[in-house]
Amino acid sequence: YMCATLLGTTVVALHLCDMQAALDVLQSLNFVDGEKLACAGLSLGGRMTMMISAMDPRVKVAVPSGCMNLYQERYQSLSQCGAQLIPGLLRYGDTPEIFSLIAPRPMVIEIGARDKLIPHEWAERGLARIRKAYEAAGAMDQLYIERFDDGHIFSGKVASDVLQKWWKE
Repeated sequence: YMCATLLGTTVVALHLCDMQAALDVLQSLNFVDGEKLACAGLSLGGRMTMMISAMDPRVKVAVPSGCMNLYQERYQSLSQCGAQLIPGLLRYGDTPEIFSLIAPRPMVIEIGARDKLIPHEWAERGLARIRKAYEAAGAMDQLYIERFDDGHIFSGKVASDVLQKWWKE
């Protein structure tokens, strides 16, 4: 975080450059269907799944897991990973607004009931905003919320069904 800041950028921006390059590589491979790219991740990987899916329409399905927290909540507690900071974001919105940029594409948001990193009252506030965006896009049937009775792990149960259905289309 400190090195990126000293160079005038953010870790998020560096990760996004890497992820877009990875999408370029995948699309260049003759054994990959470049129109069927999906992204999934847990924790920071979930947050970056949200980011790349919001910023690059080549990602057709997103499965962010263990990242349904809001920067507003994290900043109040001063408990935030520097690798996830986006200077000035709260002037314009928060993670729900970034998640909302994925609409109308399919998205499975995973939330563990015992995930101590996700304050559930804040997650509910964020989910309400995301639902409004999917509703406005006429895509409520493309938003899936998987709640499971576990901690900070990747479940994949709903995502597996969604991805299998999507790959067959």
